Amino acid sequence: MLSNTEFNTWCSRFNLSQQTQTLIEKIRSSEPSRRVGGGTKNVSGRYPSRKMGVTIQFESHKVELPFIYELEHDEDVLEFYDQPHQIKLDYEAKNGRKLGVLHTPDFFVIRTNFAGWEECKTEQELKRLSEKNPNRYFCSDDSKWLSPPGEVYAKKFGLYYRIRSDNQINWILQRNLIFLEDYLRATSITLEESVTNSIISRVFSQPGITLAELLHQEIGIIADDIYTLIATEQLYVNLNSAPLAEPERCQVFSDQQTSLAYQLMVKQSTPRIAIISPVINLATGTSIIWDGKGLTILHIGETEILLRAEDAQLIELKKTEFENLVRQGKIKNLQTQERQIGAESWERFHQASPEDQAEALRRYKAIEPYLNGQPPKNETVPERTIRDWKAKY
Repeated sequence: MLSNTEFNTWCSRFNLSQQTQTLIEKIRSSEPSRRVGGGTKNVSGRYPSRKMGVTIQFESHKVELPFIYELEHDEDVLEFYDQPHQIKLDYEAKNGRKLGVLHTPDFFVIRTNFAGWEECKTEQELKRLSEKNPNRYFCSDDSKWLSPPGEVYAKKFGLYYRIRSDNQINWILQRNLIFLEDYLRATSITLEESVTNSIISRVFSQPGITLAELLHQEIGIIADDIYTLIATEQLYVNLNSAPLAEPERCQVFSDQQTSLAYQLMVKQSTPRIAIISPVINLATGTSIIWDGKGLTILHIGETEILLRAEDAQLIELKKTEFENLVRQGKIKNLQTQERQIGAESWERFHQASPEDQAEALRRYKAIEPYLNGQPPKNETVPERTIRDWKAKY
């Protein structure tokens, strides 16, 4: 959470009016305006937020909880508050009658560059509400849900009002949330230090180890210990990319920074290809496994790929079919990615301090568009500095 000094600095940066600053301060210092309770179709609950240091209420596992997790792990989000004070929405009903409705948004969110209210709804619910109150909810041409009266109210304070639909939810993340739910709630669980150190040491020494390998290699350690470390963020798994229920598709790292470095090293140690996959090196001679059988890539054409099975049978696939099978995790590389990264690379990475690792990644992000031939239009880093970083890279 922001300190009072940091909050005042944030307000000054955007030249917020005293009225807006007072409104936000009231939200920050107040308890939620209402206690939530699940309806007939929803299951309410409380999420223990480390970012906020309190539990955050949610009314639905299917919409609000995934968004809470997103807010919790989004570096752009500084603070978020559930059930802030009511706001008044003025709009015309379907029959033309003027309405003034008191409304409690689901969240008030303070982000790095802006702040405002966010309301979470299912797509089905939004369609129903838009038919009933088309002036309060409607879907734009680009399939984005809007609430004009909410936006009008927020604009008076220089803030935003946003509708969040379940269509925006990453369902892999949602699946992982359900998988980890008991571990996320069990805030009192403490593992033995020796157990924690053993698991973390294994992951540190084998960056990118799959969850399946970790579960099978750690003798005497139960799966619950590993999942607890993931839930408490002592181990890092990108919960947006692969389901934990399919551990052979999940890579485990000691922290997010190492994961970012790993992906970068894999990308740079693999030829640039038409189909980009973190698992498959699409090149002639690559060995893959599909439905439990080993195959070798024989030929890569413009639109088709030719494979040879262990019994010499030839299989022809459209490139689009191959790509879909890779994305679904049905086709995998027989070799693990870590073998593509030299030991010297990891030694240099681990010898650097966490601050230097973060700085290296920051610099790479700055020069990456130039390396790809697409320099940004509004670059904030001096051109001379970019040239220097590119030369060192």
